Amino acid sequence: MTTAGTMTMAGRYALAPLRCAVLVLVALACPVVLVVTFVCAHAGVPSPALVVARARALPGLARWLAGRWSGEPIDRPYHPAPEPPLRDLDGWYRHGDDLFRSPWIPGYLRGLEWVARDPATARDLWWMLLDPLVGGVLAALPPLLIGYGAVSADRPIGWAAAALGVAAGPATLRLHGRWTRVLLAPVRRRGPSPLWSWTAPRMTAVLRLAAVTALSVAGAALAVAHVAGPGAVPAARRFVSWRRALAGRWNGAVIDEPYAPEPAAPEPGPDGGYRVGWLAFGSVYRSPERAARARRLQWIAEDPASWRDLLWLALEPLCAVVLAAPPVSLVAGGLVWLGWLWTWTAGLALVIPGFTWSPMELVGTVIPALEEVPGPLLGLPAAALGLATAPALLRLHGRVCGLLLAPTRTSALTRRVEHLAVTRAQAAGSQAAELRRIERDLHDGAQARWVAMGMNLGVAEHLVDRDPAAAKAVLAQAKQSAASALSELRELIRGIHPPILADRGLPDALRTLAMDAPLDADVRIDLLGRPDPHLEAAVYFAVSELLTNVGKHASATKVVIELTHADGVLRCTVTDDGRGGAVPGGGSGLEGIRRRLSGFDGTLALSSPPGGPTVATMELPCVLS
Repeated sequence: MTTAGTMTMAGRYALAPLRCAVLVLVALACPVVLVVTFVCAHAGVPSPALVVARARALPGLARWLAGRWSGEPIDRPYHPAPEPPLRDLDGWYRHGDDLFRSPWIPGYLRGLEWVARDPATARDLWWMLLDPLVGGVLAALPPLLIGYGAVSADRPIGWAAAALGVAAGPATLRLHGRWTRVLLAPVRRRGPSPLWSWTAPRMTAVLRLAAVTALSVAGAALAVAHVAGPGAVPAARRFVSWRRALAGRWNGAVIDEPYAPEPAAPEPGPDGGYRVGWLAFGSVYRSPERAARARRLQWIAEDPASWRDLLWLALEPLCAVVLAAPPVSLVAGGLVWLGWLWTWTAGLALVIPGFTWSPMELVGTVIPALEEVPGPLLGLPAAALGLATAPALLRLHGRVCGLLLAPTRTSALTRRVEHLAVTRAQAAGSQAAELRRIERDLHDGAQARWVAMGMNLGVAEHLVDRDPAAAKAVLAQAKQSAASALSELRELIRGIHPPILADRGLPDALRTLAMDAPLDADVRIDLLGRPDPHLEAAVYFAVSELLTNVGKHASATKVVIELTHADGVLRCTVTDDGRGGAVPGGGSGLEGIRRRLSGFDGTLALSSPPGGPTVATMELPCVLS
């Protein structure tokens, strides 16, 4: 080896401990930057996106140092920043379906989406949380060994520790570079590792249980306000509804709202007063506003769901203590108190004479035999136990929430009966309107033609002897009237129940509609059986109405009809590339389609942003034959 090479290697070994010390300072800065980012981002000023983008400077520095000192460059993993919002021709700034006069709000929202949807943001935050425990401890080993050697220079072990610290410097830098690449390098598109697949969902469950613990305190305060005065009941209901949706989303189950429907506005009596009765009492109000407030209070007080909400708000802190706090305490205490804090105090004890405090002293006050055990030997198993039990405890918490926050069987049946009464009334109204239409078509169409044909036959009867030529002309006219009446009858029958629907089923009927549509239509069908004939007719006429709307109002060039069946639900989707902007109740027939489907417990979901595309999704519960 040449002299220059020897000097280069010597310099690398000499600089490695100093570089490790710099990496330790970077690790110590991580908690500070993390706390500042969290506080400023939640404050919302000037912008969470700006705060997170500025916080990326620390991971960027670590990425640059690790790539430079370990010999493996680490590329930036971030998505490119969004373009500033542009003004439309009408002077508005658009963000999704919302319009703004100023570009500040859409730019603010676009920045939020940029940092929130970038996976590198979460990886940066995880790195700042874990680097003091992993990278900082790893980089601190060579400086600590050298520091211990300087303090114990009068003993051989001191010289050995210092030599080991110098020798381990380059290898430590390479290991630190590999650790930095784990979270700060761009992610290659491949499956997650088994360790990450096990850890990620359990860590998510721990964070959710921590949120449950924090939210239970707010719930307890709302329970006190709930009892203190009725004015807090609406706020408590909104909070409980949000928690109901949150618990359902976290546990993969939908928890319906159990509240009774809000009462109608009070009607004035003969004397002009508004009477509101409550249990064995009643009052007369001269103001409709006061009467409405009294009736709303009566509605809230008599609704059993209000008292179940109060019971849940009161019991939620106890559930948090029993179900949520243990895994959170095990993970936080095991990683932070017994792992991270013990590591740093043990390192300080090596370089600071007389420093003897250790977090294990607190553990020793409970179990004296554990005071001398290294913290990570207890902390890592404790954190693993917390991670292992967190998903099961989160599911158990969701079941407890479901017991108190879901509708009771009685309330569910009551709401079901009310829904059925409304839908059946709508179906009866639709049937009556359909019968009136058929009667009108028969009266104004076929019946009028048959009457005219009878009159023509009478005229021909009188002319047949005197003017055979005129009689033949009248008979030809009667023949034409008979053909026209027959054609109208066929059209009317087809409108009642198309023959192709009865003969060949819904798929071929929809294909026929697509061929008759005034634009390019593509039909995609995936059915393994045949629905009930009444359901087929409802879907057929709904699709026919939608195609008519598309041809009249959408200015579309193509429409796609998709028909599938899964999980006991028949789903039909009609998508067009038109201008969008369709809304129910705007005279487009969508409300009629919704009423038609509601008679079969079906639903119509419409997505039609300005500029398109328009997607109408119909779902009906059914079983295929």
